[in-house]
Amino acid sequence: MRERSRSTRLPEPSPLVLIPIPRVIILSILSAGLYLYYWAYITWKHYRDQTGEIAYPLWHALAFVIPVYGYFRVHAHMRVYGELLLDHGMKTSINPVRAVFTVSIAVGLIDAAILNFWTQTIYDPIVLLSFVIISTVAIMWLLASTQNNINRYWESVLFTKSPIRARIGIGEVIFVVVGLLMWTHTALIMFSGYYRYQTGFGYGGFW
Repeated sequence: MRERSRSTRLPEPSPLVLIPIPRVIILSILSAGLYLYYWAYITWKHYRDQTGEIAYPLWHALAFVIPVYGYFRVHAHMRVYGELLLDHGMKTSINPVRAVFTVSIAVGLIDAAILNFWTQTIYDPIVLLSFVIISTVAIMWLLASTQNNINRYWESVLFTKSPIRARIGIGEVIFVVVGLLMWTHTALIMFSGYYRYQTGFGYGGFW
């Protein structure tokens, strides 16, 4: 009589929830801070997938761009992760109010820089560059510090499942490309009188 083969249960795959801090820093810089929106999507997706809570990552991230209401979503994002850490008995440096303040400043500056592509209301290239740099540094600091807390949480809660690094997504690539275009535009305005003349920036009178 042939022995019935036993079914072997495959091990559960390791959750792809850890985002390395160097990646957060590099992508924040390359994307000129626009990485914020992809980060909001992917970390909210991790929250939904690992906790089973009802959440809509795409709509959540898109809400970040809505004036005023987006700040409420930033606050909710930080508050939820902060509460997860506290409920698990872990210390956290996540501060929702500080996050809203940081994002409001950064988004205001980057919006002014983006709108300047068409409005040409900022005629001083140094001012435009400072807007982009301050916005980028603010977002980089906020995301890196928050992600450090989130990584600690997943490593503690999911240690039996051996959480690993999340793969780089197409969304990250897209935001980096857009950010590099912004950096290129800003650099050309700073150093190319011909480019300023062709784009009508500052009436071509920087040098």
